[in-house]
Amino acid sequence: MDRPASTSPTVDGELLKAIGQVTINFSRLHAEVETFAWRLIGPNHRAGRIVTSGMTFGKLLELFEALFRTRKPDSGTRERFTTIIADLKAVNAERNKVFHSFWHPDGAGTATRSKLGHKRGLMTAWSKRTTAPEMADFAERIADVSWQFTQFMVRALDWESDQRDPTEMRRPI
Repeated sequence: MDRPASTSPTVDGELLKAIGQVTINFSRLHAEVETFAWRLIGPNHRAGRIVTSGMTFGKLLELFEALFRTRKPDSGTRERFTTIIADLKAVNAERNKVFHSFWHPDGAGTATRSKLGHKRGLMTAWSKRTTAPEMADFAERIADVSWQFTQFMVRALDWESDQRDPTEMRRPI
């Protein structure tokens, strides 16, 4: 028996496009944090790949933050680093809301996303009406945080003094 055609409203094309850009930008951010974590783990990037393999972004951030603070305790960049980590955690929290919400399209170029959950043994619920421009702005925010993170890390780790090609770090094992 064939599945009947959906009778529920679909999410607007511009909103879908913006959600897609959130996905792409966050994926890139995740890869950048992972790559710099490998560098902090040591010169053997294969070991870094093994350590970070399968980590959620939240766990990766915990590892990365601990590694950076251990390797660069007196870097003179502590305040900026703290701000960047807070930005990374904020975009991760919002990305989780986008990806783990139930979307209710309204057919007018917007959708309401909602989520039920538990916190400290109590049921929680929230909902938020979302538009394509809001999602596009969030995708841009992710790209901006990604760029700021990469610029900070290149300076903090003195990437230019490294003789390896940075793209080499993302090649398959």
